[in-house]
Amino acid sequence: MIYNNNKPIFSAVILAAGNSSRMGVPKMSLKFNAKSNFLENIVSEILTCGADEIVVVVNAKANFQKDFFATKFVVNTHPDWGRFHSLKLGLNGVKNIEKVLIINVDNPFINAKVIDNLVMESNDIDFVYPTYEGKGGHPFLINKKVVTSIINESNIHFNLKEFLKSFNGKSIHVLDEKILANINTKEDYEKFFG
Repeated sequence: MIYNNNKPIFSAVILAAGNSSRMGVPKMSLKFNAKSNFLENIVSEILTCGADEIVVVVNAKANFQKDFFATKFVVNTHPDWGRFHSLKLGLNGVKNIEKVLIINVDNPFINAKVIDNLVMESNDIDFVYPTYEGKGGHPFLINKKVVTSIINESNIHFNLKEFLKSFNGKSIHVLDEKILANINTKEDYEKFFG
């Protein structure tokens, strides 16, 4: 495993290309706290864990800063084609595909401890994901074998859970219920942020 400042090096893809029709505004721009929005919080947590590159997949309507942190933006001109297509686009933008962390922008409660656990437990495994009380959550980490297979898959409408069933996966129990959280509606946002 390659290390940088005593941290394992990995890449990350943040999926933020949805139209946010139920929310009414792009989820990546929602306020997470007084200092940052969803995207800024996610990027900050990923960078503290040793990520050497971050690719953010956005839609053509997104308003984003091209010089934002250490990120590269990839535009999905067909967000209606689904999450698997967005993931393919994001992975095509990654240079280091040995280990890639995948996070949805509507799971903003990402934290460094969970990421560190996933990275450290990812040796000799195709993908690893966190669980809380038996339920799988986000983010998850995939290896080069899975990355290459997703990039080469011609069916852009594949269900990711179904796709991963043909690979060797591992779950990591974490004491963080928020790995299960998805902020998809205004009601979801109010529940967590008031």
